[in-house]
Amino acid sequence: MLRASTRKAQNNMGGYRSDIESALSIDPTFPEALVERGAIKLEAQIKSDAGQVTKPIAQLRREAEAAF
Repeated sequence: MLRASTRKAQNNMGGYRSDIESALSIDPTFPEALVERGAIKLEAQIKSDAGQVTKPIAQLRREAEAAF
């Protein structure tokens, strides 16, 4: 589940990456605000994709250790 969420987040980053790239190519006095807005959007998307955690922490640790 964690891998699927990570992949989904990486796939969704394409739009945010273009926001950041466009921010950096615009007037240098404004890119910080645009980069910040892109970062906020990305954080919200990642949290949305991750959803609610329903498994106990011990089970998540076991699954993470087994994955590596």
